[in-house]
Amino acid sequence: MNYESDKIKGGQMNEDRELRDKLMLNQQGFADVMSVDKGTVSRWERGKQKPKPVHMRRMARLSNKREGKDGGIII
Repeated sequence: MNYESDKIKGGQMNEDRELRDKLMLNQQGFADVMSVDKGTVSRWERGKQKPKPVHMRRMARLSNKREGKDGGIII
């Protein structure tokens, strides 16, 4: 799948990817932050699995973090 075409479709998978991009993390780094394995992040982004409520809350908190001077997110 093309990320741009996914973006047009909307949905959770795009929000997961957008947050990961905002945090400037690869899938493994995002998996580490979320306390899941890289495969789980991949399934979220491909729409094969939905994040559990605990992960949804963690993503919501992360999406509200302020940006650092270098554009990265301060966790």
